[in-house]
Amino acid sequence: GDIETNTYIILTVFAFLSLIIMVWSIYLLFIGFKIATNSKRKMDIFLFIFLIILGEIISKVLISQIN
Repeated sequence: GDIETNTYIILTVFAFLSLIIMVWSIYLLFIGFKIATNSKRKMDIFLFIFLIILGEIISKVLISQIN
């Protein structure tokens, strides 16, 4: 198409870096959650995942109401 190869390379690099940073931030959130709740069970992992998804849903609803 109309887009140069360099543009695809730059886009791929930034997408990969963004993915790494996002995974790292979720990992840090989980470590903080584990320390704050003193969790040691597998059920706490599912609770963390559920709370992350719930937070995403609530934020999307609130943002759509602002706009």
